[in-house]
Amino acid sequence: MTTNRSIVRDIIAVFNTKIVVLALTLISSVIIARTLGADGRGLIALALIYPQLMLSIMEGGMRQSATYYLGKKLASDNIILGILFVYIFIAGIAGAILVYLLMKYSAGVEFDISILLVSSIILPASLAVSTLRGYFLGKQQIKHFNSVVWLQKLLYVAIVIILYLTDELSVFSLIVTNAAIALFNATQAFYFISIKLPARPKYDHQTFISMFKLGVIYASGFFLIKANYQVDILLLGWLSSTAELGVYALSVQLGELLWQLPAAVMLVLMSKSANSQAGGKHIIESVCKSVRLTFLITIFSCFGLLIVCYLLIVPIYGDEFAGAFRMITFLAPGLILAPIFKTINAYYAGNGRPHTSIVIMGCAVIVNIVLNVLSIPIYGGVGAALSSSISYALAALIFTLYFANKEQVKYREILFVKRSDFAPLIKKLRNR
Repeated sequence: MTTNRSIVRDIIAVFNTKIVVLALTLISSVIIARTLGADGRGLIALALIYPQLMLSIMEGGMRQSATYYLGKKLASDNIILGILFVYIFIAGIAGAILVYLLMKYSAGVEFDISILLVSSIILPASLAVSTLRGYFLGKQQIKHFNSVVWLQKLLYVAIVIILYLTDELSVFSLIVTNAAIALFNATQAFYFISIKLPARPKYDHQTFISMFKLGVIYASGFFLIKANYQVDILLLGWLSSTAELGVYALSVQLGELLWQLPAAVMLVLMSKSANSQAGGKHIIESVCKSVRLTFLITIFSCFGLLIVCYLLIVPIYGDEFAGAFRMITFLAPGLILAPIFKTINAYYAGNGRPHTSIVIMGCAVIVNIVLNVLSIPIYGGVGAALSSSISYALAALIFTLYFANKEQVKYREILFVKRSDFAPLIKKLRNR
């Protein structure tokens, strides 16, 4: 019972942080859309997609590997931190070079060299933050994990407002802002690590090799999941206009509002499963309950989101973004089903079995790419939205079948809510 309460408490803590971040994100998205229009929004999305996508490769799965090693106590804290510091330095430099070259020669748009250089800086800073989060999660320091997230978003919105009021808001200034925030976020992460240092960081080559081998498997699965979210933006940049890409980027940003609770569940489940005995019954039950409840909540939330978007997209964002509602409608089935595979995958990642997602997500990504190539030239952003929904649905179906058979759980235990799921809430209301 104590474990379940702890899981719920940590999920609420992460979820509350994500709600604050979301509110701030929406404020900035309205200002940016109104100022730069669909074309400018598309250019920003394309300029930022490369450091975001390459992050999942250059991270090398070291965040997840660190979480697992710390949770299972396979190495001391100072050795894990020493390895992470060395990795961040090497991978950060290599990643920055890779982002620069990819943007210069394969973006489909000719970016100014200043944008190329600034976008390249984003990767090593983001890499540092993402990798060091593995330490917070491995130590179950959810509070510190949250602290690294929300403050940088508040600062970002403040800068966007200042740029808007001084008439300096542009594609370049926003990319510079993203780079500055990434550097600030990295500094903040290092600060929290420094005050929690158990001892002087120490590098151990053998442990590094062992962590990296596991990390490569994590990275492969994480990259495929990330690619499935972002390949449509890359393909829209190649096969459609930046204005169409801008409208689609907004629809994705609004659609991802539905994923805040599942994302909170995913982070906490990975942390808890990494710190539990493999195959622990209470973790399996927590996974099933998490899937059931997030699935139900996401369904109802999706209907609410569609109504709000139908009424408010044009009044808030302008006529240029009128097509976003149609794209969100085609994204909706995938947005509802995606939390299923995200939650189950977090359980396997936390238990050191990230290879599970490689084959499943590999199939989904291939389907997504093929459908995007066929549909984008004809239907634009709507085709990309439909392709994404189909790939999400495929991943959710296969993950559910695999989890049910592997863990010997009935399908209805995973997907259909029980009366007992609401018992804590009912009890709390009665006590009032």
